[in-house]
Amino acid sequence: MPLILKLGNVLDAQTDAILLTVDGMARKADPAKSIGGSREILGGNVANQFAGRWPEDWADMHLDLPFPIPTGRSVGTRWDGEFPWQLVILASTLHHLGVSSDVEELAIIRGAFAEALLIAQRHHVKSLATVALKGGWRLPLADTVNAMLSVYRQAEPSTQQIDLLLVTNDQEEMGVFAEIARKYGLLG
Repeated sequence: MPLILKLGNVLDAQTDAILLTVDGMARKADPAKSIGGSREILGGNVANQFAGRWPEDWADMHLDLPFPIPTGRSVGTRWDGEFPWQLVILASTLHHLGVSSDVEELAIIRGAFAEALLIAQRHHVKSLATVALKGGWRLPLADTVNAMLSVYRQAEPSTQQIDLLLVTNDQEEMGVFAEIARKYGLLG
């Protein structure tokens, strides 16, 4: 299992693809845009940092993306922009309407992550970088990482050949990542 745990910023990852979380059902409000509003999907923390680093690519990329992206689903777009990845995958795990139970939220994470892995496989990428898909719900980190790694562990053998780079900038979180990865036999 090519799982790599890394301490640092996911936006500095040297991988073929990156996974960002969004609210695929909502658009950013931008009064400066036409009456139709902005085409940009509401991003999570890392997606917003991505948009800050590569604003033109972020805005233009949305012209090629379907909308809405149902909650619990993912979409990918190949993009030849200023950023280092050949594939950007957006996982619709954030939602601003309704309140879900922890069980429903973890199912959303599992579904979106499973689809993200399939998209990466379909695009023949060798590596995918992501952070823990906490979904902004204040779910326990261990639960979200457990959901993600259970999906990765149960994925098709060809999908498991994709190097999964799980990144955090927090040493304590890294310990949680390692503990759960060992539970699934993904680390020695």
